[in-house]
Amino acid sequence: MYSEFFYHLLWFFIGLILIVYAGEGFVRASVNIANIFKVPALYIGTFLIGFSTSVPEILVTFLASQSGSVDLAIGNVLGSYICNIGFVIGISALVKPLQISRETLEHSIPLLAISIITTALLLMIDSKFNYLDGIILLVLFVGYLILCYLHIKKNKKRFTRDDVK
Repeated sequence: MYSEFFYHLLWFFIGLILIVYAGEGFVRASVNIANIFKVPALYIGTFLIGFSTSVPEILVTFLASQSGSVDLAIGNVLGSYICNIGFVIGISALVKPLQISRETLEHSIPLLAISIITTALLLMIDSKFNYLDGIILLVLFVGYLILCYLHIKKNKKRFTRDDVK
């Protein structure tokens, strides 16, 4: 019993070390991509990092819903919201205070609130997500992508290599 526990603990720490090492490289590469394309790091974080780190969640949610474990699928999504906002930002702020630009506060935070509230309302209406709910959430997501694209296009001159960090 103890040997099995230490075996799993060993693999856990090996995996954790690999994640930290790969995460560091992933963040550096993302910043370089932001610099190359002269795009604000906020958008690279939203799209490139957001999409990439959501792939495991998408897979877990899909597999859980296909196997009939809908509560697990919904819990995964809601837990991700809570973990990313509370735990990730909270730990980051403990390590180093986070300076948030006025632009982020005015645009991205309200859109995040709208998406969370919409998700909650759609779920509370009939305690399930259906085809129409999926379309509504995807339309909101595409709308967000379009708003980000228009913002980058409108402010292209402002996003120079020195501005992107």
